[in-house]
Amino acid sequence: ADGPSFPRSPLAPAAPNRAGLRSVASSMASTVPSLAGFPYENAVAGAQLSTVSDGLGKALGVGSGVLVTSAPVSSPAGQSGLQDGDVITKVAGQAVRRVSDVRDLVALAADNGEHAIDVQVMRQRRTLKLTLKW
Repeated sequence: ADGPSFPRSPLAPAAPNRAGLRSVASSMASTVPSLAGFPYENAVAGAQLSTVSDGLGKALGVGSGVLVTSAPVSSPAGQSGLQDGDVITKVAGQAVRRVSDVRDLVALAADNGEHAIDVQVMRQRRTLKLTLKW
């Protein structure tokens, strides 16, 4: 067996289930945000995120937001419609400027027993509304 199985948090990245420490680390992501060098602070529902800088915002045509740098198709984020290059501008109707804003709003929803949250993204200079499910 690969070790104990724990419920996954929407804040944990999607990761293959490997034996040993890596399996335990990814399984415990909801309890321990970073364990043994596996950083989770920039991940939500399996998507890797990055805060949009002023220069990048100008290039992307947004004032602020959170860039989706990777949203694997098999992750909850990918299955919810998030794509690499999307810029998240709102979560649950609230403007987001930093990765921590997204994580905080998703965590609040999860703590309230929710399994989905509305997000607004810019994709190719168009505004889209998606529902992020976990």
